[in-house]
Amino acid sequence: MIILPIDATSTHYTFNTTIDDIVLNFRIDYNTRAATWYMEIYDEDEALIVGSRAIVLGYNIFDNVDISGLPDGFLFVDTEPTLESLGSDSLVLFATDEDLT
Repeated sequence: MIILPIDATSTHYTFNTTIDDIVLNFRIDYNTRAATWYMEIYDEDEALIVGSRAIVLGYNIFDNVDISGLPDGFLFVDTEPTLESLGSDSLVLFATDEDLT
């Protein structure tokens, strides 16, 4: 299981992380109207992999996403995030089926 390095000190930020030798670039934005965080994921060449998806409890951000070389897995938040809690009290995690058993 991997905890994504999110620090919600800003409402708009980017970071990259490596999962199984695959570099992924993340862009995260807070939408004040919807009171929701949104995430986009790009490959290392900045090609869009996952368009804007809400970061909400109970939703697998990788649902219906096939990233070549990446093991099947789940990208999810462990508690419902708020403006202040994403990256501190609410963590975004990548887990495979093995991690969850």
